[in-house]
Amino acid sequence: MWRKAEPEFAPESLRFVDTSPAFRNGYVQPLKGLYPPSEELQTTFQILSARSPDHRYNLIFDWYLVIEGSGDEVDISGEPDSAPLLLDHQGGTSNHFATCGTSCAFYWGVWLSPTRFALAGWQSEEELSRQMHAFIKIYSLADSTERSYVTRSVSVEVGNRYRAAWEAWVNSKFRTIKRPSRS
Repeated sequence: MWRKAEPEFAPESLRFVDTSPAFRNGYVQPLKGLYPPSEELQTTFQILSARSPDHRYNLIFDWYLVIEGSGDEVDISGEPDSAPLLLDHQGGTSNHFATCGTSCAFYWGVWLSPTRFALAGWQSEEELSRQMHAFIKIYSLADSTERSYVTRSVSVEVGNRYRAAWEAWVNSKFRTIKRPSRS
């Protein structure tokens, strides 16, 4: 997605920021409080999620979003803030482990192993800034850490192209899961 926004982007251009504790200040509650998701969030949980290789965990990239279809249109709405959610199906818990305000968003994620996953998104450089950067955070459940990497700063226009690429990805996934099955 980032390469569609900025063709020169390469993973090697990411800059390491730091390693910090993770999961310590999350809001943990019983899984049954959030799963199965409400009807409103079912599509969001299908599209904006990744299952761990061992199927124990389900990472929801941003459970504050609501994805709905109306005819040929896909509507992406919800809260202005952004928050990932980690569902532990074996342990029976959900962990709302991070939140960011209107100046950032979590867009995409992937499992790297049964205990490590990556979350990607964007963040404004500062309030009212016309600059932003993309980020990738690598989380480890084994040692409760988060390693952060960022792209160089880019204009909001490049950021808008990144959002457009993400929206195209969401639209594609929506159409795939909502496609009528052939009998």
